[in-house]
Amino acid sequence: MSRVLSASYPILSFLFLLSVTCFAKKIHRCDKPPSCGNIENISYPFGIEGDPNNCGDPNYLLACENNNTVLKLFSRKYYVRAIHRNNKTIRVVDAGLQQGNCSSLPLFPLTADNFSSYFEYPYQLSPSSKKVTFMNCENPVDSPLFVDTQPCVDGVCNSKYSFASPNKNRRSYSYVVFGDVELSQIPDLCSVDLAVVTASLKKCDKNCSYLDVFEELLYGFQLSWSEIYCEECQNIFRDSRCKFNDDFSEFSGCYGGKNFFYPSLFFFLIFFKKK
Repeated sequence: MSRVLSASYPILSFLFLLSVTCFAKKIHRCDKPPSCGNIENISYPFGIEGDPNNCGDPNYLLACENNNTVLKLFSRKYYVRAIHRNNKTIRVVDAGLQQGNCSSLPLFPLTADNFSSYFEYPYQLSPSSKKVTFMNCENPVDSPLFVDTQPCVDGVCNSKYSFASPNKNRRSYSYVVFGDVELSQIPDLCSVDLAVVTASLKKCDKNCSYLDVFEELLYGFQLSWSEIYCEECQNIFRDSRCKFNDDFSEFSGCYGGKNFFYPSLFFFLIFFKKK
């Protein structure tokens, strides 16, 4: 048996490398990468749903809706603002936020907790992201931690995030708080309505207004795709990712947790698993 394995290994390695190269030419790289709105040359691992050229990995397909590039993240819609291939990040913004309308609010809650499992989703939240929590209080709060949302949001009870008071005629006060909020920091008769993330809060290093916060929210947040959660490895090794060179022309192997499988070993294991 050992002689058979030794004799077969070089052949299997060659066949695997050949198959990976062919697959890369067919799927990974497109002669005419699609574009949508302001996002041009959408290339691997990304593609556009329904694109006849079949570009991009299925786990990274974007949508083109009304000339907006859309990322569907946890069944929620985010507009793509930029794709940075140099550091393998994609910047997105909540679809509920509207340019020039500071009373518009995020549609979806999203924090680092959504990305707690590394292999659960093909993206990871940038570690530099900042958490922004919307809070509703029945009484005014005098604290440097709480930024008043007026004049943009005059009491969350006037928006869809009204959970604090069953009496819709009662005045409420809306605030945002940065970072993780300890229970001891929440005043009486205040409740957390929504927590989201943004790329940074540079404008709020010192004193800032809600308009400053809104501009940061409009900028969006960064997601990383440094290791590709692609079909080549995913279909064989559970929770594994593919590693490519910088321009995605060469496949290096599969990552599974802390393990790394080189291409030849990758195919070797697949072949003899079927035997």
